[in-house]
Amino acid sequence: MKDCLIFVFMSAAVTDPDNLMWINQYTLPSQMCLNMLQKQEQRTSVNIMCVGQPLIVLSNIKEVSASPAIFSGRVYGILSWTKGVITLGSEGFFTEVHPYTRWIMEIMSTH
Repeated sequence: MKDCLIFVFMSAAVTDPDNLMWINQYTLPSQMCLNMLQKQEQRTSVNIMCVGQPLIVLSNIKEVSASPAIFSGRVYGILSWTKGVITLGSEGFFTEVHPYTRWIMEIMSTH
């Protein structure tokens, strides 16, 4: 398990997310992540990284997807969806970015 830093814009349900928060979380082992994805009947498990714990957190907090998961100063994943609230410790599912690095660099160089 890796310790990662996750930055999230969030707010109460009344307004759009505009407060930057961060939390330290741990990645879950790949087999545990795969099991969680199968339970949710997700069709893809390729390039998905699971972070946090399967907690049941009822909250009206809004979070913005596409939040980065950072390990040792490098972005490893982008938040795709959560089951609950990632800043309260619930599990989050991140798309790993390393398979897309070349494409990202090409796009960045054109702008």
